Amino acid sequence: MAKGTDITRADDIAKIDGIVKADNVTETTKRADMTNDFSNQNTDITKFMTFHEQNPEFSSNVLAIAGETTNYSKTCLDKRLAFIEKLLGAKSLETVIQIQSEYAKTSYTDFAAQATKMGELYSDLAKACFKPIETAITKVQAFKE
Repeated sequence: MAKGTDITRADDIAKIDGIVKADNVTETTKRADMTNDFSNQNTDITKFMTFHEQNPEFSSNVLAIAGETTNYSKTCLDKRLAFIEKLLGAKSLETVIQIQSEYAKTSYTDFAAQATKMGELYSDLAKACFKPIETAITKVQAFKE
């Protein structure tokens, strides 16, 4: 090998080594950023858990919303499966249209009833969230008097 190629290889190796070192610094910085992000998320979870412990109505309302949503989803799925079975058993186009319109009517009324229930549950949740603020305001007002 000629000396010129050795110098070029040494320069190339030095460049590659510099790139690798820069990448390692970048990776270390990324890891530190990820650790900080995780710490911030952990702090957010801790704040949520503290609020949750101080306000048990909040958790009961959230669980009620989750339960109601689950039940509604299950009943919708069951009704849709029954609808599909009826459609598959239909013998004429007239029967298909009748089944379709019955399903549309019941689905709409069920949805309207569910929307009303969920509105009430979310209203209760909002009241539970603002309850600590209300108590703080009443304390401040009582202190002023």
